[in-house]
Amino acid sequence: SRGLHIDGVTHVINYDLPQNAEDYVHRIGRTARAGADGMAITLACEKYVHSLADVEKYIRQKIPVMPLTDEMIVTDYLKMPGRARKKEIQPHRKRAKVPTRGRVTGRKVQRPK
Repeated sequence: SRGLHIDGVTHVINYDLPQNAEDYVHRIGRTARAGADGMAITLACEKYVHSLADVEKYIRQKIPVMPLTDEMIVTDYLKMPGRARKKEIQPHRKRAKVPTRGRVTGRKVQRPK
């Protein structure tokens, strides 16, 4: 959103193209503040890519386009059950090996000695 400034933002990923070219410039402007390097990546389908020409005209610069290839699509991940996906996303989270106090009943669980 406009007026938002967060230090250290180096990348902006747009999951769509804004309908207004000026909004696009404001979105990608969250990165590369004060002469720092930054990158903006925008995902766009054929239905909405028409506004790319408006953005290029507004910024007076050609935006590099990379078509989606089969190698970029992660289909195995989508086939994984929800629990497996969650473990892959959060591998650092492990279950406690020692039983702890139960949350539902509040009763104590015997701990191994």
